[in-house]
Amino acid sequence: TTYVDGAVAAKQLSRYQFCEVFLRIAIAKFCMTTVSPVDPAASLAKLFEECIRLNAPSNVMVDRDAFRKDRLYNGECDNVYIQHMKVLQALYSRYRIRSKDGERRPTLLNVEGFAKLFEDARLYDAYFTLQETRFCFMWSRMYTLKEDSSNQKFTNLTYVDFLEAGSPALGRAADCLHLPTDEELRSNGYADAFTWKISIELGLEQNAPIIHRRTSSHMHNVKTRPLHEKLSTMFDIMFRRLLYVPGGMNDYNKDALIRMLKKKDMEANG
Repeated sequence: TTYVDGAVAAKQLSRYQFCEVFLRIAIAKFCMTTVSPVDPAASLAKLFEECIRLNAPSNVMVDRDAFRKDRLYNGECDNVYIQHMKVLQALYSRYRIRSKDGERRPTLLNVEGFAKLFEDARLYDAYFTLQETRFCFMWSRMYTLKEDSSNQKFTNLTYVDFLEAGSPALGRAADCLHLPTDEELRSNGYADAFTWKISIELGLEQNAPIIHRRTSSHMHNVKTRPLHEKLSTMFDIMFRRLLYVPGGMNDYNKDALIRMLKKKDMEANG
């Protein structure tokens, strides 16, 4: 039985209980045998090396810190976040949505809110789905020592996490999305990435050159562009799409976006 927020979650497992399951499986599989039995520690290592590691999907083998070190933590990415800081603050507050079984609006950003942001910005496609969004969210959380007593921190992102751990969430998403380069956009007659994205939504790409998905955009493939370029493109599409009105002028206005987000934020409190 797991205690979460004062309630008993009898049908759930905490992480340490989940780890215990593997130990019990290892003991049952390798220790309780009359043919060369092994000790529990060795059986657990044997289970991971011979069974789990060989069959686990690539998504569970990700080193979350490698992305931070190799892609995110640099001056160029920092400048992109500083440039859009006020909008990101408004986005964080706006998308603190109630979970399906939640009564009060959370003070932190949960995975449902993070996924809703990408849904509203129309950034999902056949390759970047809700599953990839959840992976980006989970890989970006900082470690929490007391998962039971600090359950909210363990399962959500604080604003600082959103900028540091959440930035990997946004950055990882940018690394996985199909985002054409400026050269590809110009050579195919698109004014910018947002115009290209809207043309796809409206079905206008049938009468325009198709920009094929880059191999490097797949989640675990080697990247060929600096992350700050992809982040800038993703933010441009995301922010302008949130403000988009069919048939309107649709010129991007940061202040208008912030006002809209704050209005929706206040409505969500009601």
